[in-house]
Amino acid sequence: MTDKKEFGVFTGDEIFNYSNEKKAIIEHFLYERDCMCIDSKAGEGKTLVALTLICNLTTGTPFLDTYTIDRPRKVLYVQTEGDRAETLERLQLISHKTPINNDNWVHLNWDGLTLNTPEGFKIFEDLIAIHPMKYDVIIFDPLYTTVKGSLSSDEVSSDWTRNIRKLRETYNCAILALAHKAKETYLQNGQKIERGADNLFGSVYWSAFLNQNFKLDNVGGMLTLTRGKQRSTKIVDLIEMKIVETDDWLLLTNKEDLSDRNSVVIFDIIEKAGKPVSVKTLFKESEIPESTVHRAVRKLMNERRIERIKVGRAYLYQLLKEDIKSEKLKEPKEG
Repeated sequence: MTDKKEFGVFTGDEIFNYSNEKKAIIEHFLYERDCMCIDSKAGEGKTLVALTLICNLTTGTPFLDTYTIDRPRKVLYVQTEGDRAETLERLQLISHKTPINNDNWVHLNWDGLTLNTPEGFKIFEDLIAIHPMKYDVIIFDPLYTTVKGSLSSDEVSSDWTRNIRKLRETYNCAILALAHKAKETYLQNGQKIERGADNLFGSVYWSAFLNQNFKLDNVGGMLTLTRGKQRSTKIVDLIEMKIVETDDWLLLTNKEDLSDRNSVVIFDIIEKAGKPVSVKTLFKESEIPESTVHRAVRKLMNERRIERIKVGRAYLYQLLKEDIKSEKLKEPKEG
């Protein structure tokens, strides 16, 4: 039996008596025990992304109909800012197009959390123990209202991350923190200092704690998640989305419909390869954006033209065996 204990002192055979392969919760986006941050300016759509993720996670349906979720997951949504009635109204609008399973999540709406203090973290532990659930993902929305002090303080960040590590150990869960983009800073000559996607809040400990972070930008209802710091080559570089809204429903979806041309190009590369290929290979050879490659691959799998196989830790794609057989049947007979 493999010991999955994360923390402790290990010697001899115990050192490698551990399953270090992390399974995908949301393929190419969020993995088991990951700690992820999504930050943006206020009102850019972080909460819409979070609520859509809750719908997909609790039902096991693909995020943006592209990124696979292996099974229904349990979610704790910790809301520390905003109006609960408004949040639930938006969630109801979203659920008309992206179904939700309300048995698989808990909504903790609470202001004044101070998770970087012993007293504040104990209050939080007691609150979530009222309705015990084995959470797979815990979402904090937003980050700054869960701390006492400044996010730029090394002491604040180290205390917060230390307690969240305890939380992750207790539930063996992934953590997603939504955050407001750090204030812009300027040189003495007035020139703005440009921040990279991996620049977070002024304390190096936030970045050190995270497995990956994404910057969210919203231009006219077109949302872009750009990957910053990450520790895995499995994570997608860019996700482009759009908001579609009516009086009766609200939908976060892919930026544009997938053209037949893209799926033809991807299928052609897989067919000519003559062996299983990775998404990275398809991305490189097709010169199609990586997020579009993922969507094309899903489209081809849904059409039962290709299949996914696992080789070691990698997922590769090849022609569906049934498709190969049918193609052989179509070959003209000699003579």
